[in-house]
Amino acid sequence: MEALLGLLDFFHAILASVTGVGVALALGGVAFAAFGLGAGARMGTPLERHVRCSARWVARGAALAALGNLTHLGLTVLAVRGVSSEWVSALFEASFFRADLGLVAAAVLCAAAAAALAAGGASSGRRGGAPLAAALGAFGLAVGGAFTSHAAGRLAGRAPLLLLDAVHRTAAYAWLGGVAHLLLFGEARPNPVELKSVLPRAATLFAACVGIVVMAGALLALPYVGTPAALVGTSYGLLVLAKGVLLGGLLAIAAANHRTVARIARGEGAADLSLWRFAELEVGIGLAALFVAGTLASTPPGIDITQLAKGSDVAHVFAQGWRDLVRQGWHAFDMGLVGVSIFNHRFSGSLLVAMSLLAIAERAGRELWVRGQARGARSLARWTRRLASWARNWPLLLLALGVFVIVHSERQAWPFGRIGFVASFTDPEIVQHRLAGLLVVGFAFFEWAVRTERLRPSRAGLVFPAICLLGSGLLIVHSHAGIGARDELLIQVTHLPIAILGVAAGVARWLELRMPSPQARRIGWLWPFALLGIGLILLGYWEPPRAVPDPRDAFLAPVLLASRGTYCRGAHSGCAAYMARVRSSVESTMQRERM
Repeated sequence: MEALLGLLDFFHAILASVTGVGVALALGGVAFAAFGLGAGARMGTPLERHVRCSARWVARGAALAALGNLTHLGLTVLAVRGVSSEWVSALFEASFFRADLGLVAAAVLCAAAAAALAAGGASSGRRGGAPLAAALGAFGLAVGGAFTSHAAGRLAGRAPLLLLDAVHRTAAYAWLGGVAHLLLFGEARPNPVELKSVLPRAATLFAACVGIVVMAGALLALPYVGTPAALVGTSYGLLVLAKGVLLGGLLAIAAANHRTVARIARGEGAADLSLWRFAELEVGIGLAALFVAGTLASTPPGIDITQLAKGSDVAHVFAQGWRDLVRQGWHAFDMGLVGVSIFNHRFSGSLLVAMSLLAIAERAGRELWVRGQARGARSLARWTRRLASWARNWPLLLLALGVFVIVHSERQAWPFGRIGFVASFTDPEIVQHRLAGLLVVGFAFFEWAVRTERLRPSRAGLVFPAICLLGSGLLIVHSHAGIGARDELLIQVTHLPIAILGVAAGVARWLELRMPSPQARRIGWLWPFALLGIGLILLGYWEPPRAVPDPRDAFLAPVLLASRGTYCRGAHSGCAAYMARVRSSVESTMQRERM
């Protein structure tokens, strides 16, 4: 039961993110059709084919939201089933369970109405009630989500918090989902008249949504975070900061697109490629923001946390690892001295640093080769071409990293520990690490095939930015529950910068592949340095000694105690006390795993 609850906590954040994607597609499509396509249709522009397309994706988004909510309901039933003889009645008395049932009903209504509208077209839809039913269902999905948020559980100020949450969700979903439907509109190759009628109205809609998102988000953060100290001293506060960084990137891209649309409305230009590519980035970064929002929904608000970390504690986490590297040298990678968790992160960081330097060498070699050919310097061109040809195999280091994460990240599980292969999938932390390892392996395979010209980069190359964005989202929802709020924060404080850099790498690689060649070459220099930043953070990784001993160290401790007496002279401050706790927990941990 404890393992199931842990998995439920992990999957809650993922399901909230996936459901958010569905709601964004549904509500964003309704808003885009009403304020963009609908206004253009009243002007006599034949936009019925675009209305049909948007209606189909509204139906798909609502179906995804229904599936996500149904899955969450099923996991909730599995978690509480059998706890008491009256668990069924207790479930229906719970407000969040009733809210989930209402969300499923709203999603079904929206999906059915949008499917009918897509089949009947815009003209027949106006005569029937399909557009109104789809709009009500999509609006219900956005507003109803507020009743499953922190606002519904507050004892004081519940009504204004619910209102702010509903407004914030509605505006965010309409913005991000509307941009996705704008991309679908662009893929259908609209004519210049359609572009000139739709783009300005859509831009006005998005600008209004952005203003509401920023204002409502700021007003929501104040009562949930509480104090400035909680902004850096709690996991909730750090997630709010991460969401703010992503929102800043979204605002910069949206502002650039808004200026382009304004020029089109004045008749000073046409919809160039950058408009659509930046819109793609809005959707991609928006997905990462939805992962942050899903994680915030399952993270206790900062105002409720009494065990705050200090700013000096956060700074110490980033500084201590580099002090260890300087003082201890290669011994900073000794698993017996630093523990399994720190070794895993530092070894992964060393692989990423080497891989990033090779990626930079490959790019520099290609640039010098082109310049050498242009200037007639044949020897320079020949040498740099060999350098680039050799360095292009850098994704193989990423393949080694993925295998390492899958096999070595959890030494208490198969193949090293006593937890079997099947049983290990009941542990949420093990599941998260193995999912991350599989993503890295897939990333490495496709990127190596692209670099060695075994696959064409136009499509296979997009796996790189897609996995960067997905991996960053999974890292955001990655949790270390059960170790205490302060310890969890001091581990998470290193994960969030890695996730932000992962988003930056994905964005840069996406633009490199999708933008024209001169711009792509300049943008392409960004992602290797973003990956290098991730590697450096991991290389200098350090985490404080845990109040609850890490089971990975507990399983390793008997071997270390038998083979060496230097374990307690490691990077952990207070390691002797920590080792005493590990020693006392070894026997009970092993007995529990034998059961």
